[in-house]
Amino acid sequence: MKKRFSSLILLIIGYLSLQAETNDMLLRIDGKGISVSEFDYYFQRSVHKQGKTPEEYLPHFLEFKLKVADAKRMCLDTLPDFRNQYEILQASLLKSLLTNEEQKKELCHSLYLQQNARLSLQGWVKLEEITLRLPQHTTTDEERKARQTIDSVYTALEQGASFSELAQKYSVTSDITPMWQPSARLLKEVAEQAVCLSQGNYSKPFYSPVGIHIVKLIDYKTCLSFDEAYPFLSQYLTQTSSATSFLKQPLYAQWLSGTLDTSTHPFQELYEGLLATYWDARFPQTPTGTPTEQELEAYFKKHKADYRWELPHFRGAVIHCLDKKAASKIKKLLKKQPETEWGTILIHIGKKHPELRANIETGLFQIGTNPYIDKLAFKCGSFVPKPDLPYTFIVGKRLKRGAKKYTDVLEQVKKDCLQTLQKEKNSGLAQRFKVEINQDVLKTVNCSGNI
Repeated sequence: MKKRFSSLILLIIGYLSLQAETNDMLLRIDGKGISVSEFDYYFQRSVHKQGKTPEEYLPHFLEFKLKVADAKRMCLDTLPDFRNQYEILQASLLKSLLTNEEQKKELCHSLYLQQNARLSLQGWVKLEEITLRLPQHTTTDEERKARQTIDSVYTALEQGASFSELAQKYSVTSDITPMWQPSARLLKEVAEQAVCLSQGNYSKPFYSPVGIHIVKLIDYKTCLSFDEAYPFLSQYLTQTSSATSFLKQPLYAQWLSGTLDTSTHPFQELYEGLLATYWDARFPQTPTGTPTEQELEAYFKKHKADYRWELPHFRGAVIHCLDKKAASKIKKLLKKQPETEWGTILIHIGKKHPELRANIETGLFQIGTNPYIDKLAFKCGSFVPKPDLPYTFIVGKRLKRGAKKYTDVLEQVKKDCLQTLQKEKNSGLAQRFKVEINQDVLKTVNCSGNI
C-alpha cells in the first residue's frame, strides 16, 4: 500500500512539474522549448525592440532562434574556428561577470591618490603603435625580414596610408584602442621617441628589446584626472597580485572549482549570438545593406498602393533667378535634362552667364512645407521674394494620390524592401523547422517582459 501511495505521489509531482514547464514555455522549435524567462532576457537586451511590444518583437526573436537551430543542424558549433572564438569571448564574459566594478573602481581611486604624483613625473601620453615582435635570440634572417616589413610599412605611411589600419594589422594585442599611459611606464626606447614627437606625428622605425616599432603621438598631458587615468589603472590592477581582490568571491570560487554554471542566459546569449553570426557568414546572400535600384524599383511597382498620401505633393524644383526673361531661358536649358543634374547645370550656366545665375531647391514637397510651392503649385498662401534673386518659378508636377517613382519615398521603400527581402531569404528556415507558439502565454507578457 505504501509503495502504491509513494508511486502515486511521484506521478502527481511529475505531472505538476510537466504542467509548470508547459505553462512557462513560450514557443517550441522542433520540440525544444523556449521559456518566457529566456524570451524576457533577450527582449530586455535587444537593440531591435525600440519601444516594441513583446508581440511585435517576437518575429525578430524567432528569426534569430531559427538561425541558431539551423547553425546547430549544420554543426557550425563544432568548427575549430568557432570553438576558438567562443573560448576567447567566453573568457571576456567571465571576466566581466566575476568583476565587482564598484570595488575595482575604489581600488583604482586609491591607487590614483597614492601614485598619481609619481606616474605624472614624465607626463602621460596617448600613443598608437605598430610593432613587429622579435624573439630574444633572433636570427639574422628573421631580423632582415622584419626590417624589410617595417620599412615597407613606413613607406606606406609616408604615402598616406592609415596608421590605425596598419596598427590593427601589425598589432601584438587584441585591443589597439589608444589609451592614456604614464611615460614612466613605457619601454625606455618608446618613451624616448614619444618625447621627440609633436601631436599627430609618427616616428621612424626603431628597435627595443621586444622588437621593431613605429609610434604615433595622439596626445600628451602633464597630468590626468581620475576618469582619464582609470583605463590604465584598471589594466594595471588586473595584471598585479591585487587582481583577485575585486572579484565576486562566491562566483570566483565556483569558477576555480569548475562548478560555475555556464548555461545561464548571458553565456547562452554569447553562444547563440556567435552561432547566428556564423550562419549569416555562411549565407552572404542574406541582405544586410542597401537593396539594388532594380530591387527597389520592382518592390515599389508591386507595392505602389502602400505609398499613397492624404495631402497633395509636388515633385520638382523651386528656382530663384533675376527676372522673367532669365526664367524663360533657364526653363529651356533644363528641359529634357535629368532632374538630378539641374543643380550642376545651373552652376555651370551661372559662371558663364551671370545674368542667368539662379538658386535651386529640388525634391518632393508636401503642401504646407514650402511657401513658394504652396503659392505657385497649389495657389494658396504667399511668399516674400529673395532680395538678390527676386523672380521665383517652379519646374515639375503635382502629385495628388501618391508617389510616382520609388525615389519620391526612397527611405521608406528602402526600409520596407529590405525587410521583405530578409523575410524571403529566411523563409526556408521556418519551413525547415516545426514552430509552435503559445499565444496565451505571449499575451500574459507585458512590455517589461514580465508575466
